[in-house]
Amino acid sequence: MRRLFPICCSLWMALTFLASCEHKELEYKHPHTTEVRVDVDWSRFTPYETPTGMTLMLYPQSADGNVVTHLSNTTSQAILNLPADRFHMLVFNQSISEFGTISFQGLDKQQTAMVVANEYTSRWYMARNDNEKVVTNPEWLGVGNVSGAEVTQAMIDAEVEAMLRAGTGNSLPTIASIVPVNIVSTVKIRLRIRGIQNLRSARAALNGMAEGYLLTSMRPTKGKVTHLMEEWTMKRDEADPTMGVIETSFTCFGLPDGHHAGAEENLLSLSLLLVDNKTIRDYSFNVGDRFTMGNPSGENSENNPNQGGVYLEMMLDYDTEITLPDVTPEGGSAGGFDAEVEDWGDEEEYELNI
Repeated sequence: MRRLFPICCSLWMALTFLASCEHKELEYKHPHTTEVRVDVDWSRFTPYETPTGMTLMLYPQSADGNVVTHLSNTTSQAILNLPADRFHMLVFNQSISEFGTISFQGLDKQQTAMVVANEYTSRWYMARNDNEKVVTNPEWLGVGNVSGAEVTQAMIDAEVEAMLRAGTGNSLPTIASIVPVNIVSTVKIRLRIRGIQNLRSARAALNGMAEGYLLTSMRPTKGKVTHLMEEWTMKRDEADPTMGVIETSFTCFGLPDGHHAGAEENLLSLSLLLVDNKTIRDYSFNVGDRFTMGNPSGENSENNPNQGGVYLEMMLDYDTEITLPDVTPEGGSAGGFDAEVEDWGDEEEYELNI
């Protein structure tokens, strides 16, 4: 018995070693992931340049899958090592840290992924209540989605077989092609004014605009914010210099989800400083029914599924029926229109009547 013990022990160790080697070889032959390719086409992110970087979010559809985040300076494609699963893919330009006027929220879940405009502290506009949020203009953001991109076990097995036969894998399978589009709208405002020769400066606020955008369902949020317009240009009629228009524009996430084009849903508040540099005229207009939608590229959004229902341009062209009173210009000069906001007295306490 004493002689057999070393022999049995050695035999047991040898069998254990062989079993271990066989397990490792099986693991090598049957990995749990494979390399795949995702193509990204930025040609519809017009009229903006191809971005210098992108973020790709992958949301596995299995209950135990983990969200994958891929950051890259290569914007035409992404090479990923993924397990067998079905994925919803979300892509947007740049990384979240490269934006200054917008914030990303809820990216850990497909249903909650969104972007919102950052709050803006004005030196002249005071919020009407604690719930009113004044925001700054969002930067351009291109977003694309693909549902049902699939990595199968057959793909994984095929890669292993190819490596065993030739020592290298075949060309990577493309599991998705994503075409991002711009989701930021431009609102252009044109207001017709009589007595425009008496106007020195203008500033305005427009409430009832969308706070943000849901990135995977591609629609504006229900939350509402106020946008300020602080830079205007003026054009006088050639035939009658006392008539003319003031114009401005700003970027936003469009009209909020559930907007019904009712006049009272959007309030435009306008404040005009006259050329005597002391007379101020305040006006308010319900304009929720006056937006017209357009696309600068000339394409019909209804026939363009890649647009995701995003309106790239909204126009508010309004004959205000404002007639400014005649005033003596400051210093007796002819005065002039200032495009930018100036110090209109004590700005910290001035509030538009809205």
